[in-house]
Amino acid sequence: MNDTIIIAGAGQAGTQAAISLRDQGHAGRIVLVGDEIDLPYQRPPLSKTYLKSGASPLPLRAEKIFIDKQIELLRGVSVVSIDRSKREVRLSSGQAESYAHL
Repeated sequence: MNDTIIIAGAGQAGTQAAISLRDQGHAGRIVLVGDEIDLPYQRPPLSKTYLKSGASPLPLRAEKIFIDKQIELLRGVSVVSIDRSKREVRLSSGQAESYAHL
């Protein structure tokens, strides 16, 4: 039985959803898909001061939490199509992923 949950979008909401699913007992596969190469990071309100500061993004969570909670973090790819009848997403990498919930 496929019990994979795919979360399209590795922003604050997607990251917290993945962690909460695991904390609430989901034992199946959790795949968090994000189109950015960096770890999911805080997106502060834009200001000229912040933009000029050259500050690095502030990760929402350390990479270790994704490893410890067995959350597959796919970085640098995005969901480009969804086939609901097959319960499958196609990623920008060309890879296909089956899911129980999206």
